Amino acid sequence: MPHDVFLSYASADRAAADAVCAALETRGIRCWIAPRDVPAGADWGEAILTAIGRAHAMVLVLSRHTAASVHVRNEVVTAVSQSLALVPVRIEDCQPGGALRLHLAGSHWLNVYPAPIDQHADALAGGVRLALAADATIEIPRAQAAAMVAAARASAGTDRPPPPPRQAHPPETRADPPTPRTAQPAQPPKAGATRAPHLPTPRRGLGVALAIGGLVVLCAAVAAAWYYEPRLKALFGATVAAEADTASMPAPAPGMLAAADPPAAAVPPVAAGEPPRGLTGAPGPLAGLGAVTPPMGLGAVPPPAAGFPAPEPASAPRSMTQAPPPRPLPPPRPAARVTNGATTAITQLFVARVEDGLGREDWLGHAQILPGNAVQLRAPAGQGCLFNIRVVYVGGLTEDRPGVDLCTAPDLRFEGSKGAGGFSLR
Repeated sequence: MPHDVFLSYASADRAAADAVCAALETRGIRCWIAPRDVPAGADWGEAILTAIGRAHAMVLVLSRHTAASVHVRNEVVTAVSQSLALVPVRIEDCQPGGALRLHLAGSHWLNVYPAPIDQHADALAGGVRLALAADATIEIPRAQAAAMVAAARASAGTDRPPPPPRQAHPPETRADPPTPRTAQPAQPPKAGATRAPHLPTPRRGLGVALAIGGLVVLCAAVAAAWYYEPRLKALFGATVAAEADTASMPAPAPGMLAAADPPAAAVPPVAAGEPPRGLTGAPGPLAGLGAVTPPMGLGAVPPPAAGFPAPEPASAPRSMTQAPPPRPLPPPRPAARVTNGATTAITQLFVARVEDGLGREDWLGHAQILPGNAVQLRAPAGQGCLFNIRVVYVGGLTEDRPGVDLCTAPDLRFEGSKGAGGFSLR
Protein backbone atom coordinates (compact mmCIF):
# COMPACT_ATOMS: atom_id res chain seq x y z
CA MET A 1 0.00 0.00 0.00
CA PRO A 2 1.46 3.38 -0.92
CA HIS A 3 2.28 5.68 1.97
CA ASP A 4 3.46 9.26 2.51
CA VAL A 5 5.61 9.08 5.62
CA PHE A 6 7.68 6.48 7.45
CA LEU A 7 7.19 6.45 11.21
CA SER A 8 10.34 5.65 13.24
CA TYR A 9 10.25 5.13 17.02
CA ALA A 10 11.93 3.24 19.84
CA SER A 11 10.21 0.12 21.19
CA ALA A 12 9.65 1.83 24.55
CA ASP A 13 7.58 4.56 22.80
CA ARG A 14 5.18 2.18 21.02
CA ALA A 15 2.01 3.72 22.52
CA ALA A 16 3.03 7.30 21.62
CA ALA A 17 3.96 6.21 18.08
CA ASP A 18 0.55 4.60 17.57
CA ALA A 19 -1.16 7.81 18.76
CA VAL A 20 0.92 9.94 16.33
CA CYS A 21 0.13 7.52 13.48
CA ALA A 22 -3.58 7.68 14.23
CA ALA A 23 -3.59 11.50 14.36
CA LEU A 24 -1.86 11.77 10.98
CA GLU A 25 -3.96 9.15 9.22
CA THR A 26 -7.16 10.77 10.55
CA ARG A 27 -6.12 13.97 8.70
CA GLY A 28 -5.37 12.21 5.41
CA ILE A 29 -1.60 11.52 5.75
CA ARG A 30 -0.82 7.86 5.04
CA CYS A 31 1.77 6.34 7.39
CA TRP A 32 3.94 3.23 7.36
CA ILE A 33 4.67 1.83 10.82
CA ALA A 34 6.17 -1.44 11.97
CA PRO A 35 5.17 -4.05 12.78
CA ARG A 36 1.68 -3.23 11.47
CA ASP A 37 2.69 -2.76 7.83
CA VAL A 38 5.36 -5.49 7.59
CA PRO A 39 4.02 -8.22 5.25
CA ALA A 40 3.63 -11.67 6.76
CA GLY A 41 6.66 -13.85 6.10
CA ALA A 42 8.75 -10.97 4.74
CA ASP A 43 12.27 -10.16 5.92
CA TRP A 44 12.16 -7.45 8.59
CA GLY A 45 15.21 -5.50 7.41
CA GLU A 46 14.25 -5.71 3.75
CA ALA A 47 10.73 -4.46 4.56
CA ILE A 48 12.15 -1.48 6.51
CA LEU A 49 14.52 -0.48 3.63
CA THR A 50 11.71 -0.79 1.06
CA ALA A 51 9.33 1.35 3.14
CA ILE A 52 11.96 4.10 3.64
CA GLY A 53 12.77 4.12 -0.07
CA ARG A 54 9.08 4.60 -1.02
CA ALA A 55 8.33 7.28 1.59
CA HIS A 56 8.54 11.06 1.00
CA ALA A 57 9.34 12.03 4.61
CA MET A 58 10.24 10.45 7.94
CA VAL A 59 8.45 11.25 11.21
CA LEU A 60 10.77 10.50 14.15
CA VAL A 61 9.16 10.03 17.55
CA LEU A 62 11.81 11.59 19.82
CA SER A 63 12.17 10.79 23.53
CA ARG A 64 14.88 9.92 26.02
CA HIS A 65 14.78 6.33 24.76
CA THR A 66 15.54 7.23 21.13
CA ALA A 67 19.31 7.66 21.47
CA ALA A 68 19.70 4.15 22.90
CA SER A 69 17.83 2.45 20.02
CA VAL A 70 20.13 1.01 17.34
CA HIS A 71 17.23 0.45 14.93
CA VAL A 72 16.18 4.12 15.08
CA ARG A 73 19.75 5.29 14.41
CA ASN A 74 20.03 2.99 11.38
CA GLU A 75 16.68 4.14 10.02
CA VAL A 76 17.67 7.82 10.37
CA VAL A 77 21.02 7.24 8.61
CA THR A 78 19.21 5.47 5.75
CA ALA A 79 16.69 8.31 5.40
CA VAL A 80 19.44 10.96 5.36
CA SER A 81 21.36 9.01 2.69
CA GLN A 82 18.20 9.05 0.53
CA SER A 83 17.62 12.81 1.15
CA LEU A 84 14.28 12.33 2.93
CA ALA A 85 12.82 15.19 4.93
CA LEU A 86 13.07 14.55 8.70
CA VAL A 87 10.27 15.70 11.01
CA PRO A 88 11.30 15.17 14.66
CA VAL A 89 8.27 14.95 16.99
CA ARG A 90 9.13 15.29 20.68
CA ILE A 91 6.72 13.53 23.03
CA GLU A 92 8.62 14.84 26.09
CA ASP A 93 11.14 17.55 26.96
CA CYS A 94 14.46 15.96 25.90
CA GLN A 95 17.46 16.54 23.65
CA PRO A 96 18.73 14.10 21.00
CA GLY A 97 21.94 12.33 21.95
CA GLY A 98 24.72 10.51 20.18
CA ALA A 99 24.82 10.59 16.38
CA LEU A 100 21.19 11.79 16.17
CA ARG A 101 22.30 15.27 17.24
CA LEU A 102 24.35 15.55 14.03
CA HIS A 103 21.55 14.39 11.74
CA LEU A 104 18.84 16.48 13.43
CA ALA A 105 20.89 19.69 13.75
CA GLY A 106 19.11 21.42 10.85
CA SER A 107 15.58 20.08 11.39
CA HIS A 108 12.67 21.92 13.04
CA TRP A 109 11.09 20.04 15.92
CA LEU A 110 7.37 19.62 16.60
CA ASN A 111 6.32 19.30 20.23
CA VAL A 112 3.27 17.14 21.06
CA TYR A 113 3.57 17.29 24.86
CA PRO A 114 2.03 17.56 27.38
CA ALA A 115 -0.38 14.68 26.73
CA PRO A 116 -2.76 13.93 25.19
CA ILE A 117 -1.35 14.00 21.66
CA ASP A 118 -4.78 14.67 20.09
CA GLN A 119 -4.71 18.31 21.20
CA HIS A 120 -1.53 18.83 19.09
CA ALA A 121 -2.73 16.78 16.11
CA ASP A 122 -3.56 19.77 13.86
CA ALA A 123 -0.11 21.38 14.31
CA LEU A 124 1.50 17.98 13.79
CA ALA A 125 -0.39 17.39 10.55
CA GLY A 126 0.43 20.91 9.31
CA GLY A 127 4.19 20.42 9.87
CA VAL A 128 4.17 17.06 8.09
CA ARG A 129 2.25 18.57 5.16
CA LEU A 130 4.91 21.29 4.81
CA ALA A 131 7.63 18.61 4.67
CA LEU A 132 5.65 16.68 2.06
CA ALA A 133 5.08 19.80 -0.02
CA ALA A 134 8.82 20.58 0.00
CA ASP A 135 9.68 17.09 -1.23
CA ALA A 136 10.40 17.20 -4.97
CA THR A 137 9.72 13.50 -5.45
CA ILE A 138 6.03 13.60 -4.47
CA GLU A 139 3.60 14.03 -7.32
CA ILE A 140 0.77 16.23 -6.08
CA PRO A 141 -1.41 18.40 -8.31
CA ARG A 142 -0.59 22.10 -8.06
CA ALA A 143 -4.02 23.06 -6.73
CA GLN A 144 -3.93 20.30 -4.10
CA ALA A 145 -0.39 21.28 -3.04
CA ALA A 146 -1.40 24.93 -2.66
CA ALA A 147 -4.42 23.90 -0.61
CA MET A 148 -2.21 21.71 1.64
CA VAL A 149 0.25 24.55 2.22
CA ALA A 150 -2.56 27.02 2.96
CA ALA A 151 -4.17 24.59 5.39
CA ALA A 152 -0.87 23.96 7.12
CA ARG A 153 -0.18 27.67 7.54
CA ALA A 154 -3.67 28.30 8.79
CA SER A 155 -3.40 25.51 11.38
CA ALA A 156 0.03 26.72 12.53
CA GLY A 157 -1.11 30.35 12.78
CA THR A 158 1.51 31.57 10.36
CA ASP A 159 -0.82 33.10 7.80
CA ARG A 160 0.65 36.15 6.17
CA PRO A 161 -1.29 39.00 4.56
CA PRO A 162 -1.78 38.49 0.85
CA PRO A 163 0.66 40.37 -1.33
CA PRO A 164 -0.58 43.64 -2.84
CA PRO A 165 -2.05 43.35 -6.32
CA ARG A 166 0.28 44.02 -9.12
CA GLN A 167 -0.06 47.42 -10.68
CA ALA A 168 -0.69 47.61 -14.35
CA HIS A 169 2.42 48.73 -16.17
CA PRO A 170 2.02 51.70 -18.50
CA PRO A 171 2.12 50.86 -22.15
CA GLU A 172 5.63 50.72 -23.41
CA THR A 173 6.56 53.03 -26.20
CA ARG A 174 8.82 51.47 -28.69
CA ALA A 175 11.55 53.68 -30.00
CA ASP A 176 12.43 53.60 -33.61
CA PRO A 177 15.44 51.43 -34.37
CA PRO A 178 18.60 53.43 -34.90
CA THR A 179 19.55 54.10 -38.46
CA PRO A 180 22.71 52.22 -39.39
CA ARG A 181 25.59 54.43 -40.34
CA THR A 182 27.22 53.89 -43.66
CA ALA A 183 30.97 54.01 -43.88
CA GLN A 184 32.20 56.99 -45.89
CA PRO A 185 35.35 56.72 -47.97
CA ALA A 186 38.38 58.54 -46.65
CA GLN A 187 39.05 61.85 -48.42
CA PRO A 188 42.57 62.72 -49.53
CA PRO A 189 44.25 65.59 -47.67
CA LYS A 190 43.81 68.98 -49.21
CA ALA A 191 46.72 70.89 -50.64
CA GLY A 192 48.28 73.31 -48.18
CA ALA A 193 46.69 71.64 -45.15
CA THR A 194 48.92 71.20 -42.12
CA ARG A 195 49.67 67.67 -40.95
CA ALA A 196 48.55 66.62 -37.53
CA PRO A 197 51.37 66.86 -34.97
CA HIS A 198 50.97 63.25 -33.84
CA LEU A 199 51.57 61.84 -37.31
CA PRO A 200 55.23 61.00 -38.19
CA THR A 201 57.03 63.22 -40.65
CA PRO A 202 58.32 61.40 -43.75
CA ARG A 203 62.04 60.48 -43.75
CA ARG A 204 62.45 61.62 -40.14
CA GLY A 205 62.96 58.03 -39.02
CA LEU A 206 65.71 57.53 -41.63
CA GLY A 207 67.73 60.45 -40.26
CA VAL A 208 67.39 59.18 -36.71
CA ALA A 209 68.57 55.73 -37.77
CA LEU A 210 71.61 57.17 -39.57
CA ALA A 211 72.53 59.26 -36.53
CA ILE A 212 72.30 56.28 -34.22
CA GLY A 213 74.37 54.16 -36.63
CA GLY A 214 77.11 56.79 -36.83
CA LEU A 215 77.22 57.05 -33.04
CA VAL A 216 77.58 53.29 -32.75
CA VAL A 217 80.43 53.21 -35.28
CA LEU A 218 82.22 56.04 -33.45
CA CYS A 219 81.94 54.25 -30.13
CA ALA A 220 83.27 51.04 -31.70
CA ALA A 221 86.26 52.91 -33.17
CA VAL A 222 87.07 54.52 -29.81
CA ALA A 223 86.85 51.17 -28.05
CA ALA A 224 89.11 49.51 -30.64
CA ALA A 225 91.69 52.31 -30.33
CA TRP A 226 91.66 52.00 -26.55
CA TYR A 227 92.04 48.23 -26.75
CA TYR A 228 94.87 48.21 -29.32
CA GLU A 229 96.68 51.30 -27.94
CA PRO A 230 99.58 49.34 -26.29
CA ARG A 231 100.23 47.31 -29.43
CA LEU A 232 100.19 50.37 -31.67
CA LYS A 233 102.58 52.20 -29.37
CA ALA A 234 104.95 49.24 -29.31
CA LEU A 235 104.83 48.91 -33.13
CA PHE A 236 105.44 52.60 -33.90
CA GLY A 237 108.08 52.87 -31.16
CA ALA A 238 110.12 49.99 -32.64
CA THR A 239 109.94 51.53 -36.12
CA VAL A 240 111.11 54.94 -34.90
CA ALA A 241 113.95 53.34 -32.91
CA ALA A 242 115.16 51.39 -35.97
CA GLU A 243 115.14 54.54 -38.07
CA ALA A 244 117.10 56.43 -35.40
CA ASP A 245 119.72 53.64 -35.20
CA THR A 246 120.10 53.65 -38.97
CA ALA A 247 120.57 57.42 -39.01
CA SER A 248 123.14 57.26 -36.20
CA MET A 249 125.40 54.70 -37.98
CA PRO A 250 128.77 56.25 -39.16
CA ALA A 251 129.26 56.84 -42.89
CA PRO A 252 131.75 54.49 -44.64
CA ALA A 253 135.27 55.73 -45.42
CA PRO A 254 135.92 57.20 -48.90
CA GLY A 255 138.53 54.51 -49.64
CA MET A 256 136.00 51.80 -48.94
CA LEU A 257 133.46 53.31 -51.34
CA ALA A 258 136.22 53.73 -53.98
CA ALA A 259 137.45 50.21 -53.61
CA ALA A 260 134.02 48.70 -53.54
CA ASP A 261 133.63 48.71 -57.33
CA PRO A 262 137.06 48.55 -59.02
CA PRO A 263 137.29 48.15 -62.74
CA ALA A 264 137.86 44.71 -64.09
CA ALA A 265 141.23 45.61 -65.58
CA ALA A 266 142.65 46.80 -62.22
CA VAL A 267 142.35 43.38 -60.57
CA PRO A 268 145.44 41.29 -61.40
CA PRO A 269 145.02 37.60 -61.98
CA VAL A 270 145.53 35.32 -59.02
CA ALA A 271 148.07 32.60 -59.55
CA ALA A 272 147.53 29.06 -58.43
CA GLY A 273 148.49 28.54 -54.82
CA GLU A 274 148.76 32.27 -54.15
CA PRO A 275 146.85 33.60 -51.17
CA PRO A 276 143.95 35.97 -51.89
CA ARG A 277 144.87 39.57 -52.28
CA GLY A 278 143.06 42.64 -51.06
CA LEU A 279 141.44 45.22 -53.20
CA THR A 280 144.76 47.15 -53.34
CA GLY A 281 146.60 44.19 -54.81
CA ALA A 282 148.64 43.35 -51.72
CA PRO A 283 148.39 39.86 -50.37
CA GLY A 284 146.44 39.39 -47.18
CA PRO A 285 142.95 40.10 -46.11
CA LEU A 286 140.55 42.25 -48.03
CA ALA A 287 141.36 45.91 -47.59
CA GLY A 288 138.89 47.92 -45.56
CA LEU A 289 137.10 44.86 -44.23
CA GLY A 290 139.58 43.94 -41.52
CA ALA A 291 140.82 40.46 -40.74
CA VAL A 292 139.00 37.44 -41.98
CA THR A 293 136.92 36.03 -39.15
CA PRO A 294 137.13 32.27 -38.70
CA PRO A 295 133.83 30.34 -38.76
CA MET A 296 132.02 30.33 -35.46
CA GLY A 297 130.87 27.30 -33.65
CA LEU A 298 127.38 26.60 -32.39
CA GLY A 299 128.03 28.09 -28.98
CA ALA A 300 129.99 31.14 -30.10
CA VAL A 301 128.49 34.62 -29.96
CA PRO A 302 129.07 36.84 -33.03
CA PRO A 303 130.91 40.12 -32.38
CA PRO A 304 128.79 43.27 -32.32
CA ALA A 305 128.57 45.35 -35.45
CA ALA A 306 129.98 48.84 -35.55
CA GLY A 307 127.73 51.40 -33.91
CA PHE A 308 125.64 48.86 -32.00
CA PRO A 309 126.02 48.05 -28.30
CA ALA A 310 127.35 44.67 -27.31
CA PRO A 311 124.59 42.13 -26.70
CA GLU A 312 124.06 40.83 -23.22
CA PRO A 313 124.98 37.21 -22.62
CA ALA A 314 121.98 34.96 -22.94
CA SER A 315 120.86 33.28 -19.76
CA ALA A 316 120.45 29.55 -19.60
CA PRO A 317 116.91 28.26 -20.14
CA ARG A 318 114.93 27.52 -17.05
CA SER A 319 114.55 23.88 -18.00
CA MET A 320 118.32 23.43 -17.95
CA THR A 321 118.94 25.11 -14.58
CA GLN A 322 120.03 22.90 -11.75
CA ALA A 323 117.13 21.47 -9.73
CA PRO A 324 117.12 22.08 -5.97
CA PRO A 325 118.56 19.25 -3.94
CA PRO A 326 115.94 16.80 -2.61
CA ARG A 327 114.90 17.10 0.98
CA PRO A 328 116.24 14.41 3.25
CA LEU A 329 113.62 11.84 4.15
CA PRO A 330 112.82 11.42 7.84
CA PRO A 331 114.30 8.33 9.40
CA PRO A 332 111.90 5.38 9.47
CA ARG A 333 110.02 4.77 12.65
CA PRO A 334 110.80 1.45 14.31
CA ALA A 335 108.00 -1.04 13.75
CA ALA A 336 107.34 -4.71 14.33
CA ARG A 337 104.55 -7.23 13.71
CA VAL A 338 103.07 -8.62 16.93
CA THR A 339 101.50 -12.07 16.38
CA ASN A 340 99.36 -13.95 18.92
CA GLY A 341 100.48 -17.60 18.76
CA ALA A 342 98.74 -18.60 21.97
CA THR A 343 95.34 -20.20 22.39
CA THR A 344 93.82 -17.25 24.29
CA ALA A 345 93.28 -13.66 23.23
CA ILE A 346 95.61 -10.80 24.16
CA THR A 347 93.67 -8.03 25.92
CA GLN A 348 96.47 -5.56 26.82
CA LEU A 349 99.76 -4.47 25.21
CA PHE A 350 102.31 -2.29 27.07
CA VAL A 351 105.33 -0.74 25.28
CA ALA A 352 108.00 1.48 26.92
CA ARG A 353 111.64 2.39 26.48
CA VAL A 354 114.23 0.31 28.26
CA GLU A 355 115.12 3.30 30.45
CA ASP A 356 111.46 3.72 31.54
CA GLY A 357 110.91 0.12 32.64
CA LEU A 358 107.34 -1.12 32.07
CA GLY A 359 104.87 1.11 30.23
CA ARG A 360 101.56 2.05 31.81
CA GLU A 361 99.60 2.88 28.65
CA ASP A 362 97.62 0.09 27.02
CA TRP A 363 98.18 0.36 23.27
CA LEU A 364 95.18 -1.85 22.41
CA GLY A 365 92.56 0.18 24.27
CA HIS A 366 89.26 -1.70 23.92
CA ALA A 367 90.58 -3.99 21.15
CA GLN A 368 91.95 -7.54 21.42
CA ILE A 369 94.39 -9.70 19.46
CA LEU A 370 92.64 -13.00 18.83
CA PRO A 371 94.65 -16.24 18.49
CA GLY A 372 96.36 -16.41 15.12
CA ASN A 373 95.92 -12.65 14.41
CA ALA A 374 98.58 -9.94 14.35
CA VAL A 375 98.86 -6.14 14.67
CA GLN A 376 101.48 -3.65 13.48
CA LEU A 377 103.37 -2.00 16.36
CA ARG A 378 105.04 1.35 15.61
CA ALA A 379 107.09 2.97 18.37
CA PRO A 380 107.12 6.77 18.78
CA ALA A 381 109.65 8.57 16.59
CA GLY A 382 112.87 9.82 18.20
CA GLN A 383 112.85 7.37 21.13
CA GLY A 384 115.38 4.86 19.84
CA CYS A 385 114.91 1.20 18.95
CA LEU A 386 115.09 -0.72 22.30
CA PHE A 387 111.75 -1.19 24.05
CA ASN A 388 110.25 -3.39 26.77
CA ILE A 389 107.04 -5.16 25.68
CA ARG A 390 104.46 -6.89 27.87
CA VAL A 391 101.25 -8.62 26.75
CA VAL A 392 98.38 -9.68 29.03
CA TYR A 393 96.15 -12.61 28.06
CA VAL A 394 92.58 -13.35 29.08
CA GLY A 395 92.69 -14.54 32.68
CA GLY A 396 95.60 -12.29 33.75
CA LEU A 397 98.52 -14.34 32.34
CA THR A 398 101.38 -12.02 31.22
CA GLU A 399 104.31 -12.49 28.85
CA ASP A 400 107.30 -10.06 28.79
CA ARG A 401 109.89 -9.28 26.11
CA PRO A 402 112.55 -6.93 27.58
CA GLY A 403 115.01 -5.02 25.42
CA VAL A 404 113.40 -5.77 22.05
CA ASP A 405 115.07 -4.00 19.12
CA LEU A 406 112.14 -2.90 16.99
CA CYS A 407 114.49 -1.65 14.25
CA THR A 408 115.83 -5.15 13.54
CA ALA A 409 113.06 -7.44 14.79
CA PRO A 410 110.20 -7.17 12.25
CA ASP A 411 108.22 -10.06 13.71
CA LEU A 412 107.40 -10.75 17.39
CA ARG A 413 105.46 -13.90 18.19
CA PHE A 414 103.96 -14.45 21.65
CA GLU A 415 103.21 -18.08 22.58
CA GLY A 416 101.73 -17.50 26.06
CA SER A 417 104.52 -19.31 27.95
CA LYS A 418 107.53 -16.99 28.12
CA GLY A 419 107.97 -14.58 31.02
CA ALA A 420 104.60 -15.44 32.54
CA GLY A 421 103.83 -13.94 35.91
CA GLY A 422 106.04 -10.83 36.12
CA PHE A 423 108.37 -8.43 34.36
CA SER A 424 112.09 -9.09 34.24
CA LEU A 425 114.97 -7.56 32.32
CA ARG A 426 116.87 -10.75 31.51
